[in-house]
Amino acid sequence: MDKPERFETQLEALRKQGAKVRVLRHSEVAHWQQVTRYREIQADWVIRQEVSGVKDAGPAMQQVTDIMTQVMK
Repeated sequence: MDKPERFETQLEALRKQGAKVRVLRHSEVAHWQQVTRYREIQADWVIRQEVSGVKDAGPAMQQVTDIMTQVMK
């Protein structure tokens, strides 16, 4: 099963449980990226984690970034 099928399966499961779900348009995703400044916040989080001794925060966040980039295309 490829990613779009898994995504649709997850959406359907949420809907069956009574959730109201919709997929954002590209323009909405772009707006969300801008107003939340999530990448800047994630980068700051990595720095704070590494300062406190968490050595794998950077690679872990890179994996999150890769997933987010793929999903938000």
